[in-house]
Amino acid sequence: MQTSVNRRARFIALFWAILQPIGLSAQQPVSLGKADAEFREPFTQIRTIRELRDGRVLVVDPRDRIVQLIDFRTGTATKVGRTGAGPGEYGLPDRIIALPGDSSAIFDPDNSRYLIITPEGSTGATFRIEDGGVRMGGRGAAPRGTDSRGRIFIEGSAFIATADGGIAASDSAPLLRVDRATKRLDTLAYVQLAKGNARGSGGPNGVMMMTGLKAFPSRDDWTPLPDGGVGIARVHDYHVERYSASGIRTAGPPITWTPIPVTEAEKEAWRAARRGLPAAGRGGAIPKNLPPPPQSEFPAVMPPFVSAATMARSNGEIWVLRSHRSTDAPVYDVFGATGAMVRRVAMPGPGARLVGFGTNTIYVIRRDADDLEYLQRYRLP
Repeated sequence: MQTSVNRRARFIALFWAILQPIGLSAQQPVSLGKADAEFREPFTQIRTIRELRDGRVLVVDPRDRIVQLIDFRTGTATKVGRTGAGPGEYGLPDRIIALPGDSSAIFDPDNSRYLIITPEGSTGATFRIEDGGVRMGGRGAAPRGTDSRGRIFIEGSAFIATADGGIAASDSAPLLRVDRATKRLDTLAYVQLAKGNARGSGGPNGVMMMTGLKAFPSRDDWTPLPDGGVGIARVHDYHVERYSASGIRTAGPPITWTPIPVTEAEKEAWRAARRGLPAAGRGGAIPKNLPPPPQSEFPAVMPPFVSAATMARSNGEIWVLRSHRSTDAPVYDVFGATGAMVRRVAMPGPGARLVGFGTNTIYVIRRDADDLEYLQRYRLP
């Protein structure tokens, strides 16, 4: 009798495992509804934000090289720090990461350092990850985020050394967790990189490295998790894996998806977006006005999701941005603790993009006809 019950339970579990990705992948996305608030002053390009405990929001605009602390209640914005290389200054405010106690840090690739921002919005000390004995393979690597303890997460180098003293593109990269307090560097997992998206060489005149050579790269994407682990969207069969702080892996079922053709219209939209990227000094970002890749560098279809767009909420949910036509509203697949998809959430319209979360809020960028960006706040659905 017990064997029969166990067999039936296994059959039911397998049945739902098969149906789950099909049903949820096809379900209607949830709408965010009406914005709870919109900051009235526009930005040129918002890279990242951070909501503080009192509801104020730190905003980083790398194109205008400015950091602001905005208050939706009063409609005011206060500039934080200034450009430069001295105390309290940043050369290029690339992105913001959360530190414990409502403090934050601005990653500044131009000065190869981080600038601490206090909970009051004042600038504090600077630090480098390499300070204090932490050794890194890529000094200028941009952080992807932090966990609840303030440990910094970085994707390792896309290159490996060759026997002749040069370098070559790797097919994978490590996900690194840096603890400044203990001076410890951990490798939590590896992600698959897009083939042909990086190129490296070496010689008597030095080493040359180039990344971002392909449009719509087909590669794994990832995000730090609050508990110290990482969430990874795997591109091969599109499923999400979670690695705990101690490295325990949990994998969700595969998600069905319909490939989207890369038409001439999508190529031109990609080129236009690429031309609009800001210069980013030595931080590894794509320089402004870099020529688009040749025709052969465009794939026939888009991968299942967009690279470098996966994010996590403070409750551990993983949000993966699905590939979409430039004329469609972006949709995020949301994954829970087991790696299974729990719902889908649609952005307000074409061109809108998710830029960050608060405790019970979600922040979205609205772009107007002049390509100016407005920060909107929504209540989580």
